[in-house]
Amino acid sequence: MDETVRAAVVITGCLFLMGCTALFYTPQDLMSNNRTHLSSLHVGMTKDEATTIMGTEGKSNCLALGPLFTCMSSELINNPYRTTGFKMDDKAYDVLYYWTDVKKRDDAITDDELTPLIFENGKLIGWGRELVDSTLKKYELRVR
Repeated sequence: MDETVRAAVVITGCLFLMGCTALFYTPQDLMSNNRTHLSSLHVGMTKDEATTIMGTEGKSNCLALGPLFTCMSSELINNPYRTTGFKMDDKAYDVLYYWTDVKKRDDAITDDELTPLIFENGKLIGWGRELVDSTLKKYELRVR
């Protein structure tokens, strides 16, 4: 057996013996995880509790094999994708937008593909476009 092939076999064997597995992470995985995590939320939880469930780290297309390789893509998708906040009537509102859907395959993440979580004074009051729209309408605000 050629030395190069033998070295490749030994390295591959070591990776598997060390418990390293291949990981492939896609934007579809991020959306799927976000949709799944929504079912674990409940009204009244703190922002920290909700973000622990939903996640706060950006994700990229990633192919990693043990400690030898790192993510090979520079495309990073923030999670939450976008955040905004405002104060009104002595209340602080934070809105975290998580990517949960693809409406059009155009490589753009649009508002209708995001699920907003809305917090009032640090407590989750609900999620979904309708809640955000009704809350903003109540205060006659527009968020872009």
